[in-house]
Amino acid sequence: MKRAFHSLGGLFVRSATALGRDVLRLELSPSDNEARDFLKHLHRLEDFDSFVVEVPMDMLESMTSPEEFGSREHKIAMLQGNCINLRISVANDRQDIEVLETTRSDLLKP
Repeated sequence: MKRAFHSLGGLFVRSATALGRDVLRLELSPSDNEARDFLKHLHRLEDFDSFVVEVPMDMLESMTSPEEFGSREHKIAMLQGNCINLRISVANDRQDIEVLETTRSDLLKP
């Protein structure tokens, strides 16, 4: 199975929900037309111009500010309304998305 690798930046976090202890479900909206067109091509955008991915809970720290203290639940709640970047792989045959890495959008600014 061939995989293609892509980066998506400036994804607005509409909601973040813990699915047990190991998985975090993110509802994201693209903030630029290029990301939106790419996700539409993959048939990933829903009616409200958003899509859902599940990521390992270990990625939570890379999406929150280093100054953000508190419990895991607090950090998950603070994700909503922020922007993140994803590095993903897409399976060419089924177009399944796997999230490989996450970062806060503001970490990439000079």
